[in-house]
Amino acid sequence: MTLTVKGGWLAGNAIRRARKTYRCQYWRGLSNGGLCGKDIERGDLYVEGEASLEIGRNGTALQSKYCIKCAGPEAMASIPKCKAD
Repeated sequence: MTLTVKGGWLAGNAIRRARKTYRCQYWRGLSNGGLCGKDIERGDLYVEGEASLEIGRNGTALQSKYCIKCAGPEAMASIPKCKAD
């Protein structure tokens, strides 16, 4: 079962767990410092955004990846909470 963002500007986009380290590609605007640039470490959750203009090794378009913080409170609310033992 794939987790998806339930609301907001990324509604319907997949929430995935990183298999390797990526960089957040969220553009905050020039007045806010440009790209987020936060590393999405292996095992962290991220939101898969729209297809970027880059082409991957297998010839398909790459998806933008956004850290959960940049994806907003709607993405955070879409992640089920873990039960503490």
